[in-house]
Amino acid sequence: MELRHLKYFIAVAEEQSFSKAAKRLNIAQPPLSYQINILENELNLKLFNRNVRPIELTLAGKYFYQKSLELLSSLHNYCEETFKISTGESGSLKIAFSGNGIFYTIPFIVNKMHLKYPLIKLDLIPLNTHDQIKYLIENFIEIGIICALPTLNEIETKIICEENFLLVLPKSHKLAKINKPIDLHDLKQDKFILTKKDAGEHYYNVIEKIFLNASLKPIVIQEVYDLYTALALVKANLGVTIVPESFKKLSLNGIVFKKISNINEKLFTAIAWRKDSKNPLVKLIIDLF
Repeated sequence: MELRHLKYFIAVAEEQSFSKAAKRLNIAQPPLSYQINILENELNLKLFNRNVRPIELTLAGKYFYQKSLELLSSLHNYCEETFKISTGESGSLKIAFSGNGIFYTIPFIVNKMHLKYPLIKLDLIPLNTHDQIKYLIENFIEIGIICALPTLNEIETKIICEENFLLVLPKSHKLAKINKPIDLHDLKQDKFILTKKDAGEHYYNVIEKIFLNASLKPIVIQEVYDLYTALALVKANLGVTIVPESFKKLSLNGIVFKKISNINEKLFTAIAWRKDSKNPLVKLIIDLF
């Protein structure tokens, strides 16, 4: 059975005449009748009652007519969808992001893509930078929003923003009401809550460099896997922490964000993708920045 058999059958069913259907299809009537016979023989049943005028569909023919319409409609939709995917107008894309990406980058991407390309489905996956790079190499994700600039042959990156760091204190802290940047040396007796190295090596190294440049060895009371946990512990008055300035958007009660004096370190956020990516949707994301 070929698609043309279905088109021929639909034409005869709708015209209720072989001659009218042949004219509609711009073919001679005998070949049309022959093709319908082939179709009926393949199905091992009669689709038309030819003993009445105009000809009528049999009960089986009515069912087959409806399903043929559905099949051709679905095929048309599949072809349209395939074309849109090839041009980047439709499809799905896996985008991974680390903690700070959720405040600016991800909302920006989702908003722009929904406005410009509403048929594209975005699969958003929270991952630390190390795992993002790993999954990019393994083709598990197409886009990464990372806090590092890896020097790998397989990966291309583009810096999209940079952030300063802020100190986070409980509201009850003695320095909470000071209206000027705080020197880290004023916190040499405080207990710090910092992220683990295996939670994000690049971020860990940047924070370590901040303390190194300040010639301060922090008292670390607790290591955590994410900054949200660190903030919760600060709110519980268990210590202090350092976060990218984007976390200030959380506006949590019970904590205050303070600028830090005499530090030059910044956190760079970059978009990352495979250099050999053939997915047209990847370029759409890159071109947003």
